[in-house]
Amino acid sequence: MTPPRSAAEYRQAILKFGSRSYTRSILHGYIYRFLVELLRDNDADLARKFPNLDHYEIAHVTKYDATTPSPPSYVRGHAYLSNSQFLIEQEISITIQAEETVLWSDVGNRPLSQSLDFHRFIAHLTACSKTGFSSIRFIPPSLVGRDSDVCDDALPFLPSLHPTSNDPSLIQSATHLPHEHHLLVDPTIAALDPMYALTPIFAFAAATENEILGTVSKRYELISSTRWDPKHSVDYMEQLILHKHLLDEHAFRHEEVLRFLAQEDFVRFESNLSPEHAVIARKAKQSLKEDFEFLLHRCNILSTRHDGAMNNLVGLTALGEARKQIRLATQVTKLTVLATVFLPLSFCTSIFGMNFVELVGLRVWVWGLVTVLVGGVTVVGYAWDERGVWVEGVRRLWARRGGGSEGA
Repeated sequence: MTPPRSAAEYRQAILKFGSRSYTRSILHGYIYRFLVELLRDNDADLARKFPNLDHYEIAHVTKYDATTPSPPSYVRGHAYLSNSQFLIEQEISITIQAEETVLWSDVGNRPLSQSLDFHRFIAHLTACSKTGFSSIRFIPPSLVGRDSDVCDDALPFLPSLHPTSNDPSLIQSATHLPHEHHLLVDPTIAALDPMYALTPIFAFAAATENEILGTVSKRYELISSTRWDPKHSVDYMEQLILHKHLLDEHAFRHEEVLRFLAQEDFVRFESNLSPEHAVIARKAKQSLKEDFEFLLHRCNILSTRHDGAMNNLVGLTALGEARKQIRLATQVTKLTVLATVFLPLSFCTSIFGMNFVELVGLRVWVWGLVTVLVGGVTVVGYAWDERGVWVEGVRRLWARRGGGSEGA
């Protein structure tokens, strides 16, 4: 059995590799905070003030080596989760080669402007970029509450313009993992089982994904419980469709992760472990499997609920349009009845008015009689198309009276 590495040796082995395969790390934050971090000035002045704009890091997950500068990190996917929250995603690489653990490295190489635009994201950034201070900075939050024993230089970042301000909406990042990784796993087991060594990365992604699903779920509950308003129906439908696509994409990603975790090649690593260590590694990997199975199940449930919400929204919209048509038809019916009464009167008045001289000898009751006769003919003609309804009504009335007489 290969002797276990020390923590320092193990960490050096981790930092040595990192450029193949891939999974994704989810980065989660607040859209207004993102605007503060990225674009706070006129777009025309950005290139002049920041000639190396493409090299600024929004957030990164990288193999850390003090002698090598960190590569730029570019956002790959982004979307609104609500009016105040957004989602950005990065591709990272994970490779297991022989019995060496190859850890995560950002493999992005395209700028934000070429990232997938889900929801008018770039246009919104442009519209909001002319206010506030000119500041592009990266702040790595400490997500693990213990300081690392490895005394390396901190990852580079630009200091805050307001260091004393309360800033609770920091973008969530995995930059703590290279520093704290040896504290999150047993170095003795991780040196012999690379799959066990990767459990903190998958656990971080699973925890963040669970947070994202919670945000999507809250937004769904808000939309589904809100009284239908035609003014907001389009916005609600766009959000539901967007979240539906995100949920389906994430569900597919979780299936890929589960297939990755289920590979039989990883079982052979446990043969190098003692029985006690093998149990620990197996439990850690089984816990990851259960986490991603839960996330997959939750994605599928939320996706189904979004389908139902979209169908309900379409139905409510159609019902609203149907109500409009019914009101319009009622108004047209009223106008028709009014015209039915008005036209005979207008006709008779016109006839008698135009021939006033010729008909001067007639009495006024003649005009009334003619008007009544013409009106009666008009009503009969109007009711002729509805004769079926009248006949059916008379039959029902006759049947009721006949039934009442027989009963008496």
